[in-house]
Amino acid sequence: MKKMLLCFMVLVSLLSIATPSFAAPPDLIAKKRVAVGTFTIGQNRVLRGHESSEFANAATEKIINAFAALKRFTILDRSAANRLQLDLKNYSGGYKVGASKAADIYCTGSVQNVSVSEKYDSNGKFLGYDGDVELQLKIYDLTTGTLVLSKDVRGGTEIGGGLLSVIRFYQDTPSKAVFKSLNNAERRIKDAVEEAFPVEGKIVEVIETKAENETFLTTLGSNLGFKKGDTVLVIEMTQIKVNGVNYPRQKEIGSLEITKIEPDGNFSEARVLAKGGEVIIKKFESGYNLVLRSQKD
Repeated sequence: MKKMLLCFMVLVSLLSIATPSFAAPPDLIAKKRVAVGTFTIGQNRVLRGHESSEFANAATEKIINAFAALKRFTILDRSAANRLQLDLKNYSGGYKVGASKAADIYCTGSVQNVSVSEKYDSNGKFLGYDGDVELQLKIYDLTTGTLVLSKDVRGGTEIGGGLLSVIRFYQDTPSKAVFKSLNNAERRIKDAVEEAFPVEGKIVEVIETKAENETFLTTLGSNLGFKKGDTVLVIEMTQIKVNGVNYPRQKEIGSLEITKIEPDGNFSEARVLAKGGEVIIKKFESGYNLVLRSQKD
């Protein structure tokens, strides 16, 4: 029995030596830290007491969900975000550069409008309550002290966008109607966050140098939602001094089309569109800060 136990221990030791251990690799693109402050809600005739605070918290969660869906941010927990919100409350009309070391991005906002109306059919039969909500979003980049996005986002009890927006899904209570409206605003909230933070990546290496067929390995894979045929802009990130002050400058120097998504989901191959490939190669090999940025449809 002792011999068997000894043999087993030796075998386990050999396996632990022979089997390599792989640590999870770091993210290809550094994730920015995002803090979402709790939304405020003003006076309204629909929500009272705990319903009002629940609605503000639900609006805050919609913003958090929008950032989380992009998979490109590290989101601070609510307690840390609320502490940051208190630290920054003395800044009005903008945030100073480096105002916080805890986060790179700060999102705040308020519920501007909460309203309902009663709906009846042509015979006077009560159909239910129709709701509407409007949120104001403000997103700041604390690393540059700039306002990235200021946008009003609304939602109603319609069941979808486009032609479906004329179809309303009425609720049997006023509070259900406005909560339904908030849920329907989630898609617009996500669109607003995507507008503020387009997907960005990097060139990893040059694959092909032939003129007008220059091809690059990039970090824009399927894990970021890219597919064959998508196009991205090549942006040169620099600084320019004006009156003794350095300002960030973003200069478009070309565009690429993704031609192949690699199986790991982390990388893709992309070839130059039109001209500009030679310039991109020279700047990449010279160490310029080049960013690949998704284009709006």
